Amino acid sequence: MSQTEKDKLHTSVLLGPAKERRRDRKARRRAAAQLTAVDRRTKEAFAKTEWEAERARQKATTYLPSSGEARTAALRTPGRLHLPRHQDTSATLQGAYPFMAEGGFGSHGVFIGADLFSGSSFVYDPWVLYSRGIITAPNIVLAGIVGSGKSSLARSLYTRSIAFGRRVYVPGDPKGEHTAVAAAPAWGDLLQATTESDPRTRDSIWQGVSLALGALADPRVLDAVSPGEDEDFDPEAFLRESGTLYLLATGAGAGASSALVAALLEDLVETARKMAARSPGARLDPPLLMALDEIGNLAPLPSLPVLMAEGGGTGITTMPVLQSMAQARDRWGRDAATAISDASIAKVILGGASSSSDLQELSTLIGERDEMTDSITYGDRGSRANQRSIRRLAVMPPNIIRTLPYGTSLVLLRNAPPIITRMREWTARRDARTLKSDRAAVEDLLRVGPKAAATRMATSADE
Repeated sequence: MSQTEKDKLHTSVLLGPAKERRRDRKARRRAAAQLTAVDRRTKEAFAKTEWEAERARQKATTYLPSSGEARTAALRTPGRLHLPRHQDTSATLQGAYPFMAEGGFGSHGVFIGADLFSGSSFVYDPWVLYSRGIITAPNIVLAGIVGSGKSSLARSLYTRSIAFGRRVYVPGDPKGEHTAVAAAPAWGDLLQATTESDPRTRDSIWQGVSLALGALADPRVLDAVSPGEDEDFDPEAFLRESGTLYLLATGAGAGASSALVAALLEDLVETARKMAARSPGARLDPPLLMALDEIGNLAPLPSLPVLMAEGGGTGITTMPVLQSMAQARDRWGRDAATAISDASIAKVILGGASSSSDLQELSTLIGERDEMTDSITYGDRGSRANQRSIRRLAVMPPNIIRTLPYGTSLVLLRNAPPIITRMREWTARRDARTLKSDRAAVEDLLRVGPKAAATRMATSADE
């Protein structure tokens, strides 16, 4: 049946008298014809009204002519624009267009850092450039004021050059900055093994190392992660003494040094696993809590899915705080995000989520309930029939989960029904005043720097 046939009004007699007079039959047919005519006129009037409204909108709309505006509004010259050819150096052109960035010296050689203009990796290897004929001598001079990072750059250059088969000779070390590097246990053997490995494997390893250490190109990051003479950190002693470590960062700052933060966390986790293996029952005592707030934005741990799956059996409790499962899928992949969710014994969900698929999945996990409905049916002759049926409805539909009020959370335990909890703000705790003062001290520490804050605390203690 066509669309036109569907829109037509059809009339038919379902029940009629066995013997109908001719006059009554004609009256019935006239009434049906009148109904059809009224329906047709109504549709024609509605279509005409829509056509007139569309015609009025078209007339009220102003369109730009195909040839453009006339006279001075055209913003065009009467003829074509011809510019003479011009050649100049990149330095002169950079003054006219300050956003130009050069491509560097290529990707062969020792990685130095990130180009501040283009953001790409900057590689400088005097031996490679000398062999290509770009420079005439492979000599380097490092000049800078005290604390600018000359020694750090020198150590980076020669330690990374060892992986390419170069030999290093340091004639003197008055400050003791190079002795610790040379005395690192098995450091030379590891680099020698990497140097003698397959070239494809070596290049792949070096690419990962370059990406992980790219944040050290920023002097501020390098200064923050470089320990002083009296600063040291022993992960095993830290865990044995039940220490507490806070890693504070902003989203922009952690993006540059996320590899270093992830490496520190991975080192702590690996040390905790070794200590748990040596402990009775293969469980860490005292246990370790990894409170990973905004871990998806700051430093995504590559081993988080595995840590969530097996960390509980070794005494390592992991508590990742994510904005949504879409963020987890973007950081770790779809399968790994599903593994993280499945390995979570307790899930705390707050309102405000907007992913319909995730909300529907939560609604399915919560389950369904039975709802009894009563219906009344009336017959032709005033008869009445009551009917009761049971239908299945979601305990918490997706819209209810999305609109959970502030301070209310949904808790899903592994073998328990869903729990609606009302959370208490930290400002309502008994120790809220102490927490506020501690927060102010931390904010002051971040604002003035650790050295200035330590000096200020020592001065106040003397007073």
